[in-house]
Amino acid sequence: MLDDRAKAAYRRRLDEIDDDIADAHADNDIGRVELAVRDRDYLIAELKRATGLGGRDRVVLDDAERARVSVTRSIRYSLARLAESSPAVAQHLQQHVQTGTFCRYERDALHPVDWTV
Repeated sequence: MLDDRAKAAYRRRLDEIDDDIADAHADNDIGRVELAVRDRDYLIAELKRATGLGGRDRVVLDDAERARVSVTRSIRYSLARLAESSPAVAQHLQQHVQTGTFCRYERDALHPVDWTV
């Protein structure tokens, strides 16, 4: 991740590199052009890596948030696979399994299910 100061410095350096490229072209210095283009490509890649859609900063997730997202994704994937062989069970679980900081199964008070595992 890059803070605002680092991103501004990268952008300033990109402007300098563009000037370098123009000067190198004017001097017909192919080696300097290649070096400047490599520097430019590196800085652009770093800026892209640090930003998301529309140039917004990427959000850094802590370990707990990464784990929560991973568990939620795994549950959703498992329910989608279950739906292939048992759509009714998958639909019931999709309606009654709650994910978030804590995951839980909430029984249906009107239509309780007795599970045999």
